[in-house]
Amino acid sequence: MNRNLLQLLEERTPGIVTTQKGVEQQNIPYPDSIQMLKMRSIENFAEEGKWTRVYKGKYYGDVGLVVAVGSWGAEVLLVPRLYSHSTSASSLKRKRITDSPEPALFNPEKFNNKFPPRRLENGNYIYMGHTYEHGLIRKRFDLHSIKSGPTDMPSQLFFLFKQSNHSLILTSTIPRPQEWDFEEHNMVVICSSRKEGIITTIQTTHAEVELANGEGTVSVPLHDLRKVFVAGDSISIGGGALKGRTGLVVSINNDIAHIVDNTPEGDIPYIHSGDSIQVFII
Repeated sequence: MNRNLLQLLEERTPGIVTTQKGVEQQNIPYPDSIQMLKMRSIENFAEEGKWTRVYKGKYYGDVGLVVAVGSWGAEVLLVPRLYSHSTSASSLKRKRITDSPEPALFNPEKFNNKFPPRRLENGNYIYMGHTYEHGLIRKRFDLHSIKSGPTDMPSQLFFLFKQSNHSLILTSTIPRPQEWDFEEHNMVVICSSRKEGIITTIQTTHAEVELANGEGTVSVPLHDLRKVFVAGDSISIGGGALKGRTGLVVSINNDIAHIVDNTPEGDIPYIHSGDSIQVFII
């Protein structure tokens, strides 16, 4: 094999086995060699530090952060989907057949059975062959199983990623929760600077915000924005578990809006500001 072909196999082709002697060569049976002629092209090459969406296995549809790339594919940080061993064997078998586990940060205390997680010197854990960092699972995928460039994710995953406090997550441009709904002319606050302003332009991952007091216009990631509400605002919820509810804002406490619910049920829920809340005029 010439040098260019070796470079292609070693650096740009996932699944190629390499040893200290280089690319490992084996004869391919005739039926398999025919299938190789039908190989799919890779739409996106994974890039370290970028977010990607999984299209394989029980993490199908989930979003994660690429933390390493090699000829074999990419390593991705994801919110784990694990069954706790406190679950009975019969219900565990039934769940595996019917649905996927709910996403949750890895808690080693919930898996303290006869094969407990092994804690590493750096504070990470090894369990069932996988590495867990700050509650997130680090999994390998070939490049056909992921696609770069997701612009949003379910708010449940968004807040779990933030809760992990993983340094790579916190310093990345994390996709916004898909339930969040921003529009031009919305009054917003920038979480990182606590400055307020008005959205002038909406883009895929950022918004142009005209700051109050004539400080100019800045580009802000959508995940760093929160809508501004004050006591007395009438609201409707446009996303999440409480979608469709209406009410009156009584008070705001950090990221929690206290709402008097005027829907038929009539109770008073606590509604997280991550739910897409839109002000409307009665």
